[in-house]
Amino acid sequence: MIAVFMLCGCDFRQPQRPVVRLSAAASLGPSLEALKPRIEAELGITLRLNLAGSGTIARQLIDGAPADAVILAHPAWIDAVTSTHRANVQSKVDLLSNTLVVVGRGGEMELGELRDAERFRRIALGDPASVPAGRYAEQALRPVGVWEEIQSRLVTTADVRAALRYAQIGEVNAAVVYASDVTGLAEVSPQDRNSLAVLCRIDPARHEPIVISAAAIDRSAEGRRLIDWLRSEAARDVFVEQGFIPR
Repeated sequence: MIAVFMLCGCDFRQPQRPVVRLSAAASLGPSLEALKPRIEAELGITLRLNLAGSGTIARQLIDGAPADAVILAHPAWIDAVTSTHRANVQSKVDLLSNTLVVVGRGGEMELGELRDAERFRRIALGDPASVPAGRYAEQALRPVGVWEEIQSRLVTTADVRAALRYAQIGEVNAAVVYASDVTGLAEVSPQDRNSLAVLCRIDPARHEPIVISAAAIDRSAEGRRLIDWLRSEAARDVFVEQGFIPR
């Protein structure tokens, strides 16, 4: 029987699903991983995620890295990709927003208290040159006179999730990250000041608006389908649960 099937050229294997490559800011990683099974089931695709800092992703795409869609956490980086005509400007959408928080251990604090070198010997944040969270943090810290004072104590990271990991393992005393990075993390408890907690929420008025934008790459039809799905109610609900703000 096997020989007959081979002779007639029959192939009963399931057709392969198209692979759709999504390059996205690292801060979106947990949400996209949570959404991945549903995306694959409803769109009939295999989703491949490439997560890194927005600046790193933008440079990869500008240099020709393969992708079908991109999500970046600052308008400047999405504009850099569209200016090279890799991203389809007609497909560009502002997908989400976010807020910044300071995490660490100990009691609640005001933003200006980061200048306290005894309490905050090392402070982590994304590299402002390539990580939007770091860029927004710099904008918030400069007006309160903190930015210049903490330069020798800064630990800059390749993406915002790395800054959070440094705080989690105690390599730094504080980290400036997105609120979405710490969903479920408790506010400071007077009974437990040794656990990682949100020490301070940064007023969004202190920095430019946080805009997370998406676009299809190289006019990919599958990329556009994916972006449309990420604007659905099902996706929005997950993003909200993870601490993002729909736009």
